[in-house]
Amino acid sequence: MSKFIGICIDKTLPDEIKESATIKAIEENSANNPFYAVSSTNFSNQGSVSPEIVGERLKFWKPGRTLRIKFLDGIPEIQEKVKKYAMTWTNYANIKFKFVQSGDAEIRITFEIKGRAFSYVGTDCLSIPPDEPTMNFGWFDSDTPDEEYSRTVIHEFGHALGLHHEHMHPEGGIPWNKEAVYRDYMRCENPETDSCWTKEEIDSNLFTKLDRTLMNYSVYDKDSIMHYRILKEHTFGGYEVGLNTHLSELDKQFIKKFYPPNPESITEKISFSQTEKTNISFVKNPKLNENLQILQNRRALERYIERSSERKHTASELQNKIPIEISKPERSAFRKSIISPRDGLALERLIGESDLFPISYLERGLKAANPVCRIEVRDRIGRVLGYGTGFLVSPTLLLTNNHVLENEDMALFSLAQFNYELDLNNTEREIKNFRLNPKRLFITDQTLDFSLVAMEEVSANGTHLSEFGFLPLLPQKGKILKGEHVSIIQHPDGAPKSIVLRENKVLDIFDDYIHYETDTKPGTSGSPVYNDQWIVVALHHAGVPDPNNNNNFIANEGIRVSSILQFVTNQYPNLSDNQKMLIDTISQSVEDLVNKTEKNLIQEWHNASTGYDSNFLGENYKIPHPKFRIDLEEDIVRQENGDKILNYTHFSIVMSKKRRLAYYTVVNIDGDNLKNVGRENDWNFDPRIDKKYQCGDELYVDNDLDRGHLVRRRDPVWGNSAEEANKDTFHFTNASPQHKRLNQQTWLGLEDYILKNAENFNLKVTVFTGPVFRSDDLIYRGVQIPAEFWKVVVIVKQDGNLSATAYLQSQKNLIDNLEFAYGEYKTYQVAVSKIENLTGLDFGELRNHDPLNHIESTNGHIIETYEDINF
Repeated sequence: MSKFIGICIDKTLPDEIKESATIKAIEENSANNPFYAVSSTNFSNQGSVSPEIVGERLKFWKPGRTLRIKFLDGIPEIQEKVKKYAMTWTNYANIKFKFVQSGDAEIRITFEIKGRAFSYVGTDCLSIPPDEPTMNFGWFDSDTPDEEYSRTVIHEFGHALGLHHEHMHPEGGIPWNKEAVYRDYMRCENPETDSCWTKEEIDSNLFTKLDRTLMNYSVYDKDSIMHYRILKEHTFGGYEVGLNTHLSELDKQFIKKFYPPNPESITEKISFSQTEKTNISFVKNPKLNENLQILQNRRALERYIERSSERKHTASELQNKIPIEISKPERSAFRKSIISPRDGLALERLIGESDLFPISYLERGLKAANPVCRIEVRDRIGRVLGYGTGFLVSPTLLLTNNHVLENEDMALFSLAQFNYELDLNNTEREIKNFRLNPKRLFITDQTLDFSLVAMEEVSANGTHLSEFGFLPLLPQKGKILKGEHVSIIQHPDGAPKSIVLRENKVLDIFDDYIHYETDTKPGTSGSPVYNDQWIVVALHHAGVPDPNNNNNFIANEGIRVSSILQFVTNQYPNLSDNQKMLIDTISQSVEDLVNKTEKNLIQEWHNASTGYDSNFLGENYKIPHPKFRIDLEEDIVRQENGDKILNYTHFSIVMSKKRRLAYYTVVNIDGDNLKNVGRENDWNFDPRIDKKYQCGDELYVDNDLDRGHLVRRRDPVWGNSAEEANKDTFHFTNASPQHKRLNQQTWLGLEDYILKNAENFNLKVTVFTGPVFRSDDLIYRGVQIPAEFWKVVVIVKQDGNLSATAYLQSQKNLIDNLEFAYGEYKTYQVAVSKIENLTGLDFGELRNHDPLNHIESTNGHIIETYEDINF
């Protein structure tokens, strides 16, 4: 493995001395407590705490102190090189290095352990016996280049100052090819000189991710001196990191944070008495206060037993009736009211006619999962006690269980971790850590087993809490009925986010509680319980243990949202004005929620539309969208995802920003499957693009302008989705201002002719339609009114050849004076190339299938009867 010589290996303390090392680190520098600048007084008040230090902790020296450094061996030439490059850190950190030849030294250097470099991290050096090295350079000799000294010495002294490996940053996202890494790092050609690694060493030094607290919540820096060199053959996608030989700018900023020029800005050094040290105990399995969870489970069992007869009665009723029939009228009425009228399948499920869901149900579930987080519960010195689940119920407030966050102190030291989930490749996403701010608001109750706590709105790495949204809470009762199903999104056992989806029948609803069947595990405490509309109906808090076997659970219990909100409302008078403002952001009216749901459903409906099919006429007759002249590209309206094509049912549209009208529409017409569907009269804006790019009713009232369908209403109305297509044509994106005489006479006659021929001969037809935009078009009510409209009709003729014909119609003499319309209008069949010249669109090969393509006249010919059309 000679090509990998020069890689530092982590040097960690034996387990048996980690306890004393923790105390030494905090005694040296109280900032090594990542959450709290403790004093000996408040630390001793903690009493006997149990959980161990999990993973690593901060180990920085006190700023301004002098570190003594001693060489245990080595030749003077190499020692001088080490001194030279070690001093680099003192240019940016408020720390002094003093090289000594005798006596005590915090850092002791050897060159004897060949093939390896290492250093203990920061104050861990204080726990190493004084005759043993704390740092090693195993490959320096008289031929070693200066760049290698710079890279290795600065790196190892970075460890000695308390820095960890940058490639282990939790946000690094390095796409490791682990098999390739194992193969190369475990290869050992020369044990005398090569660094021969074990699989365990590779896992520990390369693939382990550190806690963000150890990185001071800094951003990942691939240029850091603390980063391993990474070869592209060890990653997927060619990711690589070169040999970093100097401090990066972020290295310099980072070290200044922990060794600032003003040492008085750091909390004074503290000392623990022997009694206080004894009171700090470390155990192997850190846990939350189990007594509280056991208490909640026992109370849940008592309630479950008390409700046995009511539960049996409900089960009996549900054998012959549906949930809505066995519920009180007011609950049933409210349950219906929170279902959007557009969600017909939900209404069918509620009345027992269907168990189907629209595919958008899953997409809405993903959105409902975003505000759910893992709560990492910690004590004052950063020890992980356990995990729970919580979720945002307003832009800044988090809801979880009381037995997860019992008090303000516990909330102060804990973290809310968002985005802890697996992606499509089963790889963990980047965790976003947020601190809690209980000083701003903390409301808790052990009986209802909830805690409501304020959050910091920005994480240390700059992520905004608003990115995750929140789950609004409804105070009304009736959000779920007995016999319905619920879903739970959770962090079981502190693992990545997972879901229990619907296989969870509601058994009972009473007082402040809901009982339901579901699959939950420890760590699920504090999870949201949802109905089918992804509205939160309860806060999960306890399992109902089997009386005959405490290791099994026969049901689960949630606290009703309405009860939690009532408790918070009762506390309202006792809150400060600022706290009242926070509480006011929790509840949402039913009308707001339904309107939001309605908007989301409309958005999802559009997103599910596949639009125009370019292969509609057959595999050998692909008709793509036209291309735009390059100067028009900036004027195209784009959706949030960057797409310029608005897809509807069987047709698509591309819009112009300046004109607020469609550049063109394109529709598939299936003459063999046309359906008769009643006309809609309600026109709608398309929510996928800004309304400012769409002309609404303000353009069409009190004048002779019609909202002319560019895609004619009946054209896409075919097949199983005919009704959806019919509704889709009534979007303002599909409307263009056309004088009523144009819209209702010749142009309509041409459309009729195309449609009837498609229907009579079972033809499939593709039709492009749009306006001609001219700079001198009449301006009316702030909108330039197109004077001409065009169509390009594409069919496959009986002889198997493609036909593309183009038509142009003018309404110029109709719109010269919209208040006093007059004059005649004409419709022309023109060459496709004529439309291309007028619009800036490029139809590609279609022009070669135009019967007028080789006719010299560019004016086309007038269409007075349908026999005049030349296919």
